[in-house]
Amino acid sequence: MDGETNVVGESSRSSQLKSDARPFRYPYPSPDERMLFATFSNGHPVSREEIYDYFSVLYGSCLQKVYVHENNEFAKILFTTMSLPASIMGDQEVVHISINNKPVWLKKFRRPDSNRNQTQ
Repeated sequence: MDGETNVVGESSRSSQLKSDARPFRYPYPSPDERMLFATFSNGHPVSREEIYDYFSVLYGSCLQKVYVHENNEFAKILFTTMSLPASIMGDQEVVHISINNKPVWLKKFRRPDSNRNQTQ
C-alpha cells in the first residue's frame, strides 16, 4: 500500500453529488394513509387495550397509536405501515371484525373535506 486508506465501497471517481445536497430520506406515509377508523356497536365499547391486544395477537407489533373517543363510540387506529391497513381492508369499503365478542366496523380513515361543507 502507498499510505492511502481506502474505504470499502468507495469509488476512486469523485462524487457527482452536490456538496450541499441534503441526504435522501424515503418519504414516510402520512398518518392518514396508515389509519383505520373503527366504530363500535351501542352498548359494546372496545377499550384501547383490547384493540392493541387484538391486532398484536394477529400481526405482532403493528400499531403506533390507538385513539379511542372519550365516549367509546369510535377509535382511530394508527398502524406503523400503510400496507397492513390496506391488507385488512382489501377492496372492501367496510370490514366487520369481532374483538372479544364485540362487533367492530373498520373503514379507511378519511379526513373531513372542509370544502364539502362550504356553500358557494
